[in-house]
Amino acid sequence: MSMRYYVKRGFEDDLIENLDKYRSCGILGLAGMGKTTTARYIYVKLKRKGVNVVYLTSDNESKTIEFNLSKDDKEVVRCISLRQVWSKTGDEVTALAHAVVRAIKGSTVSGLSEKARRALEWIVEKFSGKKIEKIEHLERIKLRVSVGGEEIKEVVDKFYKWFEGVFGEEIVKKLGSVKEVKHLIESFFDRVRGIETSTLELLFESVAFVMAGLIPVSIARSVAHLLKTEPEIKENVVFIVDDIADLNESELTNLVKFLGVVMENDGRVLFVKRLNDASTEGLNDYMDILKFFSMESGIDLDRVLFRGAKDYFDVDLRKRLFLMDSAEKEEFRSILEANGYKVEDEDLDVIYNASAGTICIALYMLEMGFSVEDMKKIAKPEMYYTWSKISKCENEEERRKMIESNKALRFRSIFKIYCRLREKNPCYVALLVNHVAEEELERFCSDDRILDRFGSCKVVSFSDEYYWILESCEEYYLGKRRKVYRIRDDWRKFSYFVHALCDHHVHGKEVEEDLKVVRDVLTDIFDDELEKSGQFTYRMLWFGLENIEWLFERGILKPKSAFIWGRLALSYLPRKGIESLRVVFKTWIERFNEIVGDRDKLIHALCFARDLAEFGRFLLKEESYYEIAKSLKGFLDKIEGDEAVLCWKTWAYSSLATGLCYKGYIDYCNKCLSKAEETLNRLNKLRYLAEVGYLTRKAKISKIRKEEDAIQILERCLDILKVLKFEDYIAEFFKPLGGDAEEMFEELLKDWKKDISYDLGYVYFGINLDEARRYFEESLKYTRFRKLNSLSLIGRIEVLKNYRFEFEVDGERYNFEKLWKMLEDKIYMFSNEEVAHVCAEHLISSILIRRFDEKLLGYLDCDRAVKTLFYGLSWILGYKLKDFNDLIEILRDFDLMRFPHFDDVRKQVHIDEVKIEVKEMYNCILENKKKEYETYKRLVWNKVYYSDQLLTRIIFFYVTGDLETAKGLSESTSAQFPKIPSELFKELANAIDEEMKAKSDYEKEKAQEKVKKSFVKLFYYMV
Repeated sequence: MSMRYYVKRGFEDDLIENLDKYRSCGILGLAGMGKTTTARYIYVKLKRKGVNVVYLTSDNESKTIEFNLSKDDKEVVRCISLRQVWSKTGDEVTALAHAVVRAIKGSTVSGLSEKARRALEWIVEKFSGKKIEKIEHLERIKLRVSVGGEEIKEVVDKFYKWFEGVFGEEIVKKLGSVKEVKHLIESFFDRVRGIETSTLELLFESVAFVMAGLIPVSIARSVAHLLKTEPEIKENVVFIVDDIADLNESELTNLVKFLGVVMENDGRVLFVKRLNDASTEGLNDYMDILKFFSMESGIDLDRVLFRGAKDYFDVDLRKRLFLMDSAEKEEFRSILEANGYKVEDEDLDVIYNASAGTICIALYMLEMGFSVEDMKKIAKPEMYYTWSKISKCENEEERRKMIESNKALRFRSIFKIYCRLREKNPCYVALLVNHVAEEELERFCSDDRILDRFGSCKVVSFSDEYYWILESCEEYYLGKRRKVYRIRDDWRKFSYFVHALCDHHVHGKEVEEDLKVVRDVLTDIFDDELEKSGQFTYRMLWFGLENIEWLFERGILKPKSAFIWGRLALSYLPRKGIESLRVVFKTWIERFNEIVGDRDKLIHALCFARDLAEFGRFLLKEESYYEIAKSLKGFLDKIEGDEAVLCWKTWAYSSLATGLCYKGYIDYCNKCLSKAEETLNRLNKLRYLAEVGYLTRKAKISKIRKEEDAIQILERCLDILKVLKFEDYIAEFFKPLGGDAEEMFEELLKDWKKDISYDLGYVYFGINLDEARRYFEESLKYTRFRKLNSLSLIGRIEVLKNYRFEFEVDGERYNFEKLWKMLEDKIYMFSNEEVAHVCAEHLISSILIRRFDEKLLGYLDCDRAVKTLFYGLSWILGYKLKDFNDLIEILRDFDLMRFPHFDDVRKQVHIDEVKIEVKEMYNCILENKKKEYETYKRLVWNKVYYSDQLLTRIIFFYVTGDLETAKGLSESTSAQFPKIPSELFKELANAIDEEMKAKSDYEKEKAQEKVKKSFVKLFYYMV
């Protein structure tokens, strides 16, 4: 089934015109009506008008498709997978938007190293035949990608040098290795060979392809700030999104937000939405839409199209929405002919009716060799009603019957097609639901469950009768390439049809039972591969999760698989991991006895619990984390077992304690810490292994409370690491991680040495700056990557000791602007908190040297503490970036947020009372109630629990002119903190005292400079 040319459906020109006028349009229609084909046609037409078009697809992978406008006119459509780019919680489209904006603006070609620049110049000359004078002119140069067999190695080497120059060694490492990245680049050039494109398009598409499997993509900026802080987009930009029906509620909410921002910035959006008439709810929605288009009635389109995600539409709805239903008969004939099928008049009616006017179903049947007699049997029981007949019918009940008749015809045809595929080879059924590696298909075909269900099975190949359904690609796994089979692009929507059969066809239960067996077997194969090798691919993770969730919805719970892939998703696909918690916890509850009675499943459950406790604090808000922590603790409290079980249990309790401490739940933190210690004391052989995991978490808690304790704990860890060696009994502990246990153990030791050195530096940061620097420099020796955090802290030490904003490490000079550039170039590697901290350090230093860049302020939204302290300090430094009332509200809200939570009701009641009084103190300033302010201030002026909360409160008093209280608070509470912050707060108190006692403007000005300096040093200590 290959379209030789496009048949216009009659509304394309109107769509393009209205897209330009209204900036957003939508194509709606039932599955198989040609929506995607039309969207690709629009892509080509816009691209040829000079518009920058970005085609986003809900498919699981990015792809390049050749689109035939006419018999002699072809164009390439590049489809970027949303799901491969989105990976983290929060603003999931940020990475994609960032890549798009960068591609459009050409920042992937500026600021390059000499090596990367020369490589890029070579690529351009190779594919354009032109030498370039200025690299900034690349966007004007057209390329023709032509690579011979002997040239590919040199092309790949040059392209790799450019790629590494732009994205750095860290990204290469995350992708696997230099070898794997070069393999991906080679695969990209295999796919685009012969195309003509611009330089920027080639660079963008190559990055999208190479990084499609990259997991840690930054969510450092909100979408709004992303597009506002980048250079303004002056070019025409159109985003095509196909198909929003495949997005879940979270994805849809974020997408709608993103598209709204795109339009605010003069971009345009065309979305495709598949309508569903299979379910009762879907049929009712479809009826409402038909009524809307045919009778001019109103409809809640936000609900029907976007599930209420946002008020997306406002006016001129009928000019912005285009409904695609079945083609009229002659148009249907033309589309068949465009796909290579010339149909006689007497056969046209049969094909038209049997397919219910659904062009792709007609093409599927013709391609699979259905005869006219076969189709007559399908069409015989029901009558097909064209769109024109349905739209003219004014009786709603009659209209519903027509639609039901069409639906019955459509499902009968789909079932017949499915049966042919199933009978030919059950592997086709497997490929309808998952992409499967060749060696996995070999195991699939020999599995007893498959043989019992289907009778026989053999691995598919391109010599099979239905070979044209297949396509293959390669993935890198265990150090080598392997072939992965999948269903061809134009057959993939058939998977949607098959899943609809399960619930809406007389034989649906039979189909569902087939799919249950197939998904169950494939998931077990993925599990086994991971356990044996310790390695997995993005494909295995994605389809493993998809299979578990699909089976779960049909009452099949797979505890071990849920723990394996749910755990990995928390690290590599956090958004997906959070969504899968519902499945994991339900499985946990319903199969609890089975899990605790099976040691293998229990170990995997504990491993999952530990990772959820560890990573959940970064992914979940305070209340959500607390609720999950209570569930996890309840589970852990009931668990008993051997040493491996107790070791994982110790680690899980320890990670819970750390997360709860950071979230402010002190009482529950202490309970978990006590449980960890209690469990640790029961261990013998694995005690050292468990103890290091426990102590590293305990140290993170202790450094918040008492630095000296944390130092002792971390030094104890280093002592243990000197004697900790791999023994056979340790292998059992590493089993849920898969792979070679000894290799995993050695890797863990390296990570611990690096982390402990860093943590010691961080602890000493509060009591001895020279020792802190020594440990931060030590941590740099253990890694070639992730050096920025240690460098940032070394820079902050220089500010605190010498009030200098430049420093040197290993002969190389740094400043905070350089650190920011290092982060910005590899922003996808850093967490929100890291981005905000490094940005704030740079912004304050830029204010001091009067080179402030307001465009970077959006990054501060990523961390509330940083944002609060920055705006407070910038006001003191004379940069009043917020109105006074706005600043007070920012300070107030953060101050209130920093009060701790207690399980003890009396303690919490007291905290809540204090919070109310603190809030009123701030509000009195906002409402200019001076007398009431003094009353509340006397009650709560010194009620603070954390150093950043203290600094926030002092800033509040200082900017409101209450210097006496600011000084008193700095002075009276300084003893609560370690040596360094204590000295800094005393220094601030003395400086404020000087300002208060100044007798002349000159003395006051000098004192205020000291105050500013003290605030700056405290800021660099806190951030």
